[in-house]
Amino acid sequence: MKRLLFLISFLPSLALAQTSQEYLYRANDLAKQKKYTEAIADFTQSIKKDTNNTKAYLYRGNAYTNLKDSLDNAKAIADFTQVLRTEPRDGTVYFYRANAYASTRDYADAIKDFTTSIELGYKKVDIYH
Repeated sequence: MKRLLFLISFLPSLALAQTSQEYLYRANDLAKQKKYTEAIADFTQSIKKDTNNTKAYLYRGNAYTNLKDSLDNAKAIADFTQVLRTEPRDGTVYFYRANAYASTRDYADAIKDFTTSIELGYKKVDIYH
């Protein structure tokens, strides 16, 4: 009987446990509403639940760049770099990281990443500005 009561007492907490994907979905909804600070918190929770969730790193990096602070851009660069460790041929990520580098006035690294992005086939008019 005690075991049954013990198990029943944990059921509500199990129902509230969120997965990495659930945090990711909620964070994306918050980012769409331009609630970037709250979105970053949920992207971080998503990463804690699954450290291999490259989308969470990518989206958190994008959220950091929307905060427009040089410290946040440094965090974005770290997140984009993490994505590139597992997806080194993704020109889009190089483009995002290049913009973050440019925002921190690290133009040498920005140019390298813009160049790599182009070499990998990323085709967007903004890349040439």
